[in-house]
Amino acid sequence: MAQVTEIQDIAIDPVIPGLRFRCNVDRCKGACCTIPGGRGAPLLDSEVAEIQGAFPAVRKYLDEHHLQVIEERGMFEGEAGNLVTTCVDNEACVFVTYEGDIARCSFEKAFLAGEIGWRKPLSCHLFPIRIDRGLQEQIRFEYLDHCSHALDEGAAVDMLLSDFAGDALIRAYGEEWYRRFREYCRSLLESDASRGTVPWQP
Repeated sequence: MAQVTEIQDIAIDPVIPGLRFRCNVDRCKGACCTIPGGRGAPLLDSEVAEIQGAFPAVRKYLDEHHLQVIEERGMFEGEAGNLVTTCVDNEACVFVTYEGDIARCSFEKAFLAGEIGWRKPLSCHLFPIRIDRGLQEQIRFEYLDHCSHALDEGAAVDMLLSDFAGDALIRAYGEEWYRRFREYCRSLLESDASRGTVPWQP
């Protein structure tokens, strides 16, 4: 078993440093926004106020069914410390907006249009990296079958997951943490290359 490394008390999934990944939503169709199971995107308690404040700007992007679900069940579910966005029909996040057959985040759409200053929940921004907050906080890679294209494309252009998720990791842990994390990933890659280590495969 690969050794788990810590950076400023954050444990790092040993899969992450060498993983190549680049999302192409035209191929995956926004699958991470429509995961079956009825449990939406994990939320920080502080993000409830962000969602409530941004909702007036994003509601125009949501269809009538999603707006009805919000009216009947609310925008999020759970209790403090274990909140998630509400799901529609046990699949799509209630804040999904569709462009043809592609599921997109209505918050991110409004953010990119300059309509709000908050991009989207941190857990969504980080994906496919997840944060586990237990006795020790850990970041880990979460694999979805729909992400196989992203692994292929990341390998084709040699883009590391640590670079792909850079903005989100800085948002989560700050510039200094990310600098140290990136240096660790690069040093590990050089070491693995010298040993001929086989890249991770699902």
